[in-house]
Amino acid sequence: HYAIIKCDVSGHGVPAALIMVEVATLFLNSFKNWNMKNPNQGINIAPVVGQINDLLESRGFKGRFAAFTLCIMNTETGECWFCNAGDNLIHIYSGSQQKKNIVKLQETPAAGIFSTDLVDMKGGYKVSKLTLKKDDILFLFTDGIEEAKRIFRDDNFTPTVCAEPGLEKDQEHENHKCGEDNEEMSPERVTQIIEAVYARQKFTLHKFHAPSQQSDFDFDFSTCDGTADDAILALVSVEKVFRLYKPSNAIHSDRVKVDKNIDNFLRQHFVQYPAFCSDREEIENTPSHIYWCGVKEDPQYDDLTLIAIKKS
Repeated sequence: HYAIIKCDVSGHGVPAALIMVEVATLFLNSFKNWNMKNPNQGINIAPVVGQINDLLESRGFKGRFAAFTLCIMNTETGECWFCNAGDNLIHIYSGSQQKKNIVKLQETPAAGIFSTDLVDMKGGYKVSKLTLKKDDILFLFTDGIEEAKRIFRDDNFTPTVCAEPGLEKDQEHENHKCGEDNEEMSPERVTQIIEAVYARQKFTLHKFHAPSQQSDFDFDFSTCDGTADDAILALVSVEKVFRLYKPSNAIHSDRVKVDKNIDNFLRQHFVQYPAFCSDREEIENTPSHIYWCGVKEDPQYDDLTLIAIKKS
């Protein structure tokens, strides 16, 4: 049995860091001597969720909260018990169906907003059971991957807004609205990437309102092994390319820092890698990263935290 937590704290800076430290500490202390045969423990993880909630609520961090999913998994049987605070979506890739499904747990408020007594008046924190079948993969990730942003740019690489012909301001245009200046990576793209990796197929990342010749980027996952590592690397690598652009006036000193694991994955699977990433430069005293030169990227506003667990 393994205890797992996926937690996303609102905001940034010291208050957010303090909340995350407290959540992690309480989680580790709670499960340090956890006994699955103890009737007061076992799969009864709701009290731990309540304890985390009450701890954060008592701190009184104004406007700060933590959305998290707590899970106990039996890696032999595939049985999983979930309890959540404000994060009720579970992503499971079905090996038999060859598609990613979303399971909705009970909706509950994020931790730190209301006391557990008040949450109990609305039904309380509930434990839900799911069972992974052979070759199923459980994905747990924060919204940083789905909500990654890129700025719309015209052919001069000047930031612009969506002005799709025939649409009025605030009307829907695919994954954004007319008048907006950016698009998000989106849950739909995340699903498409995961399914393409396990099907060992090609995936095309289409960027809306992008400069000519930089709107479509191609990935070939035919040589992937179908591991959980492949899926995670594909998600973070495509997200990197999603924010990447190469202005016509870019020079060598325009550079993007990239993890070598991502660089290696893209070298194998990103079709346009030679055109965008071949000008590479080592970083002194930083063996884990390199620079791509002659390119730029939009800022990464949120951390990417992802885990994938495959039932063998």
